[in-house]
Amino acid sequence: MSGRLRMVLLPAGLVAGLLAEWPTWLARPDWGTVVDLGVGWAFLAAGFMAWSRRPANRVGPLLTAIGFSWFLYNLIFTRNPVAFGIGFWLGSLFIALLVHLVLAFPSGHLVLMRLSSASHYSSPLPSTLPTIQTAGPARASSWSHPVLPMPSCSTTASAHTNC
Repeated sequence: MSGRLRMVLLPAGLVAGLLAEWPTWLARPDWGTVVDLGVGWAFLAAGFMAWSRRPANRVGPLLTAIGFSWFLYNLIFTRNPVAFGIGFWLGSLFIALLVHLVLAFPSGHLVLMRLSSASHYSSPLPSTLPTIQTAGPARASSWSHPVLPMPSCSTTASAHTNC
């Protein structure tokens, strides 16, 4: 991929992180949201640095994809049903990408473990089918991030309608 495309993806990743974190910040304005944004941006920065230094190695694009997918879970905090569905279904994609990165390190290419990789990418999808029918954007403000803990309702009762 050309250097120009990487230079377009970098600001796009920074803006995507801000846009994805904004509903989370509105739902629960705390330092966890800032840390979440920093983690996603750190994956993006590491991916772009690795990608620009070694364009033939697939570790850089994997790290970049982890950075973009890190923010997908935050879409469940929106009131838009389509964005909520995307965030709900693809919110754990970053875990599959991390597993892919660990299995493919240092070259970034999976040689013998393609079946294992496919199972990691597809495992979150069937488990969300029963849940997505009962969940919805209206309940998203009471959910927490899969990595960062949510503060108790007693300290943020004004930010949560379900406390």
